[in-house]
Amino acid sequence: MTEREAGLRPTVCVEVSEAEFLAGKSEKVQAGLKLASKIHEGDFRKTGEPYVHHSMAVAEILHRWGADEDEIIAGLLHDTVEDHCDLLCLDQISEMFGERVAHLVDGVSKFKTASGKDNDFETLRKVTRETLVEPGVAKVKLADRLHNMQTMQTFPPEKQIAKASETLAVYVPLAESLGLWQVKNALADISFSFTEPVRFNEVKNKIDLDPRLNEKFIERTEGEIRKVLIDAEVAATVEHQVGGYWELSEKQKRSGMRSDSRPKEFADITDVISFRVVLEGETNVSECYRAMGLVRAKYHEALQKSRTDDYLAEPAINGYSALHDTYKVGEGNIEIAFTTKKREQFNNWGVASLSLEEIRSDPDKYKRKLIFTPKQELAVMELSARGIDIAYRLNPLLGLRAVAIKIDDKVESLETIVPNASVVEIITDQHKTKPSPEWLRFCSRETAGYIDSQMKIADHDLEVEKGKKMLINNLLRERGILNIEDLDEDAVDKLLVDLGCWYGIDDLYYKVAYGLDLSLVARKLDEMKIGRGTYTTVLIEGPNSIGISEEVAGIIGRNGGDARNRVEWVDKNEKFTIRVLLAVDYQGKKKIEEELRKRFPNCLVV
Repeated sequence: MTEREAGLRPTVCVEVSEAEFLAGKSEKVQAGLKLASKIHEGDFRKTGEPYVHHSMAVAEILHRWGADEDEIIAGLLHDTVEDHCDLLCLDQISEMFGERVAHLVDGVSKFKTASGKDNDFETLRKVTRETLVEPGVAKVKLADRLHNMQTMQTFPPEKQIAKASETLAVYVPLAESLGLWQVKNALADISFSFTEPVRFNEVKNKIDLDPRLNEKFIERTEGEIRKVLIDAEVAATVEHQVGGYWELSEKQKRSGMRSDSRPKEFADITDVISFRVVLEGETNVSECYRAMGLVRAKYHEALQKSRTDDYLAEPAINGYSALHDTYKVGEGNIEIAFTTKKREQFNNWGVASLSLEEIRSDPDKYKRKLIFTPKQELAVMELSARGIDIAYRLNPLLGLRAVAIKIDDKVESLETIVPNASVVEIITDQHKTKPSPEWLRFCSRETAGYIDSQMKIADHDLEVEKGKKMLINNLLRERGILNIEDLDEDAVDKLLVDLGCWYGIDDLYYKVAYGLDLSLVARKLDEMKIGRGTYTTVLIEGPNSIGISEEVAGIIGRNGGDARNRVEWVDKNEKFTIRVLLAVDYQGKKKIEEELRKRFPNCLVV
């Protein structure tokens, strides 16, 4: 990592000597290191270094995250009982360092199967079960995983890919659930470099050369924002954060999968850089809104009004809390966020920024339910989350088609509150096209938003289908047309533009369903010489066999038919459909119809 990259993406990578580690540490931490060194004496990592170096690195990472004394000691001892149960047990740890340290060590210790091999999946479930009670367990496990990922270079590729995939599936969402933004990005980027090295380098090169990360641009923008605030006597600091490579890559992929969006260039993605306006006062949150207004006045022409989020009024599920505005500047989209100092500390480091007393004062606030899928992926959920909420969190389409949920191999209703660390499988009906309105009675607010959106889409689709039938039966059929899309593309485009249907053919169908005057459509078709007798459409269905397509073409051709558009497909039951729009005189149409009906019982000619 270059000096510039280190400044943009600060992370924790530690290889400390014993003297460096012990500097400023308490007597209990020093005793923890002494015990870890004794238990791991003669142990070496696959990299060849003494194993206790890993223990020190994990503890140092925790220290730099702001972990408390118990968590740092647990970091030193996290592998002792697992690797040497003959030399040390949890009761001894409890006696020497207290019950909580023993609890933390136990939480990250690996289960053993009957064969004595590590059962990684059960380990992860154990960690997630403990997370609901003690976030410190997850913090120790995340520090352990981060150092392991930072030292994976000497491992064989298959091992690297396996551990990196597991990290993306489980530890990245675990870090996100605890608000550990810095940790999440560090884990995700390292893993990304192993799972998709070509894509990683491609994304990294593009992002590193992005003009929004240019030092002069960052300094100028921060200076302009700072001046606006100083002139208005608003006490705040102005900083910036850079999005992770994996996070930005995934956002680009998701944008490309939306039906209303092309795959975005990184210039269109806001999260490449976020300018952070951090206000000093904690009690007067209204100052954040005031600061937002001042910055909007400065950059009013660049403000993207449809891209504003208010996580101050309602924090995200992981506790993230800030106001967001998006601005489109010459270098690309940028985000400007407004929050308070304490909130920003939590935004970056989540529960790691809180003292044990703060967590214990309101434990439910920091609890998260962590649910596994059959693929051993992790979903982060609210404590009250029910089956339907989990289905929608995994995938909104999965939610729409859900009919029940299997929880640890037992089928339950979608209303069931799912226990923490459960393995769930959503049971679906692939024919469902609309969510059940009754779900709104018990689902979460986030899920309700998805359901409302899907119900509107489903209702819209019904109107589209209704309008399509009206257009065909009342206008197109008499002109020998069964599908308007069979017409010449230029003709269809002109018709849509003339009728103000800017969103495509479905927009035309929708307007027909809601009363668009069909005589107006007829007049437009007449102007384009698409009248009665111009076209004929042949529609044939039946069991598929070799040569049918050629046979239909032959019948049309020898009777004077001039095919203008042809659509054909075969379904999963080997049933074919052929639809042909053709120009032909009256006698030719009759002959074509006569021949086709003799050969294909299910035939329509209009």
